[in-house]
Amino acid sequence: MTFFDDLPEPPARPRQPQPIRPGWAGPPSDELPGVAHIGEFIHSSQRAVVALKCVEVYSTGCVLELMGVVRRGQETDREWRDVMEQVFQRPVPLTGPAS
Repeated sequence: MTFFDDLPEPPARPRQPQPIRPGWAGPPSDELPGVAHIGEFIHSSQRAVVALKCVEVYSTGCVLELMGVVRRGQETDREWRDVMEQVFQRPVPLTGPAS
């Protein structure tokens, strides 16, 4: 091989098999769901609403699409941050001075 020769073709790699996903890990990849749009409130209060938007039904189970909304009242920034930490179960940075 000289400096200006083309590089040789790399050897063909064997195709890797797809890993087998357990049935509980999600909906089947080869199946389209039956869809029911629900739009029902599961929980409603002065401060929060949880609604069931739709249900996707598969032969192995179903996927529920939920939506939640939390309303801020008269809380200080610190109190609101505490509420958000409870809702999202992770620390929320304080963006301003502590109240």
